[in-house]
Amino acid sequence: RLRLPDGAFLDMGDFVGGTFKYLRTHPVDTVTVAGGFAKITKLAQGALDLHSARSTIDLEVLAVMLQTLGADADLMARARGANTANEVLDLAVAAGHRLADAVAAAARITAQKVLAGSGVRATILVIDRAGRIAGESP
Repeated sequence: RLRLPDGAFLDMGDFVGGTFKYLRTHPVDTVTVAGGFAKITKLAQGALDLHSARSTIDLEVLAVMLQTLGADADLMARARGANTANEVLDLAVAAGHRLADAVAAAARITAQKVLAGSGVRATILVIDRAGRIAGESP
């Protein structure tokens, strides 16, 4: 998708905050963060350490995002009662809502706040369990 050489990629694991802080003092033109829906949801909610022991997903936030996308009360209730973020994504996709795009856009806002003043432009890609791009930031 990005057509970059292997040397342009960095596996940062759960430490997106540390990566962004590094980029503030060692800027590049653009950083693209690609990750699974759950990890990117945590970033969208403002978490900078994405490890499960240090950040969690607020299903209410996902339900509210669905509401802004036009979801009905039943879908929002099912999202609130889901066992995982990926279950919420599956519900959204089945109902025709672009939740992964909304999550990517919110994650980009978090990234740009951390990167403010550095000149680094952030983009976000949400990858589904099949390895496909499920959503992206504008």
